[in-house]
Amino acid sequence: MAGPSSSSSVADRSFRAFLGRSLEAIALEVPSLERALAASLAGTLVRLCVDDERMVVATRRDGLVLVDDRPDVVVELATDSATLLDLTSGETSFLRAALDERMVVRGAPDEVVRFYDSLILYLQAAVRSPSLPGLLEAFDRSRRGLAPADGGP
Repeated sequence: MAGPSSSSSVADRSFRAFLGRSLEAIALEVPSLERALAASLAGTLVRLCVDDERMVVATRRDGLVLVDDRPDVVVELATDSATLLDLTSGETSFLRAALDERMVVRGAPDEVVRFYDSLILYLQAAVRSPSLPGLLEAFDRSRRGLAPADGGP
């Protein structure tokens, strides 16, 4: 699982909280893809740097977990919230974001390909998870400084 329950941090608008909630939703709503995602990242540590946050996606026996930054990562993705939101809305592509230097991925070529394959699995799970649109909308609204649409997270 992705760590502490999302209900313990309803007011937390961080990217880490959003990602943790999304991984929890995927584990509950699309468990077969969550298992495939965890298997694809098994033994790999990925650092995500989004805005001013740094976290590591790691695998544990019970799935994926977000941990504090570690020095032994094999892949790093650095970007900002605006770029992530542009990617999810289709306003830009991974290639365009990289070419425009809005997103940087570092690592050995084989590990970067493995990470990309895992990212595709995450996206496949996200589009099948009924909770993800609401979580993404709340994250988008928090980044634009807007109040939640329904008074929720």
